[in-house]
Amino acid sequence: MEITYRRAPHICLRWEGGALLCTSGLTGREFRLSPGVVRLLDGVDAGATPPEIARRTGVPLALVQGLIDSELLVPAAVDGTDDPADPGTAYWNSYELVLQRLTGRGRRRRDYQETPMPSPRRRHPGPTVRLPEVDGPDGTSPAFAKVLASRRSRRVFSDRALSLSELAALLLGAAVVASADEGRGVSWRPYPSGGGRHPLEIYVLPLRVNGLRPKVVYHFDPVDRRLVSLVESDAIGATLTDAASAMADDPDTVNNAPAAMLLLTSCFGRTLWKYEYLGLTTVYKDVGCLTQTLYLQSTALGLAGYAVGGGPEQAIARGLGVDCMEESYVGAFFVGHPDEPRPASGRSAP
Repeated sequence: MEITYRRAPHICLRWEGGALLCTSGLTGREFRLSPGVVRLLDGVDAGATPPEIARRTGVPLALVQGLIDSELLVPAAVDGTDDPADPGTAYWNSYELVLQRLTGRGRRRRDYQETPMPSPRRRHPGPTVRLPEVDGPDGTSPAFAKVLASRRSRRVFSDRALSLSELAALLLGAAVVASADEGRGVSWRPYPSGGGRHPLEIYVLPLRVNGLRPKVVYHFDPVDRRLVSLVESDAIGATLTDAASAMADDPDTVNNAPAAMLLLTSCFGRTLWKYEYLGLTTVYKDVGCLTQTLYLQSTALGLAGYAVGGGPEQAIARGLGVDCMEESYVGAFFVGHPDEPRPASGRSAP
């Protein structure tokens, strides 16, 4: 029986520089399309064989095969109308899925320093109210205020290994499940999450952690408070290091390898199941909450760390052995011992 094909789901079109571009939410690939190809895709919403598509639309069979190779036409279900069985697509809308795929290209703008910088401060006219003085980070403020005041992105690490206890203190202090209601799918952890859904997972790639095998990826189980050994991967560490360099203002500051890389992924369905059109933004806010908590916990422990936002999310998902439609990379946090004394009041990095 010949395979039938239909238009791939989750394709977004836009015009840029006079060209019509499409981005596939399934693959993240981007193509320049002619109006004729758009009309072809518009007419193939039910399963048909390649020769049938060519005859129906009046285009060469080779063009149809090119669209199949590009995955803009995908195998149809047996009845020719439904999406191929893929539970990962159930909760996505096309815009959110394409946005998640595009995060894999994230980096600094190459020419950002050649364009006007927005003002770093917002001033409004009007009557003012002077706030009273409060204790500062001078030895008289509470311990938590000192942690907040001394939090920095610190990208220079020593070659000293982390102990397993230090890593445990970071993970448990920032992300352990204190309690949960599995029937409702919610949990309570040190960092907040929209609707208590907590879609984020943490994977640990140790480079210098006593008691853990280097370059083996471990999954942090925040319920049973343990690490589960998964796969060995050199590629993930290299990929994340490249992403960190691409995002940094000064790539030379990220040459010192951290003792461990924490990979953050999202099981998107946990949040998308409940929230429509704001599910993905809620997930990204959760990433910010967890990242800040990791910053504060590492600062309190006397460790150095910094967040990484970029990275090829689909490649990292493949390296972890997860389906990027259901779970994919949303950020990372590098941690280790600092290579220089902690700044008392000055800044090393934001």
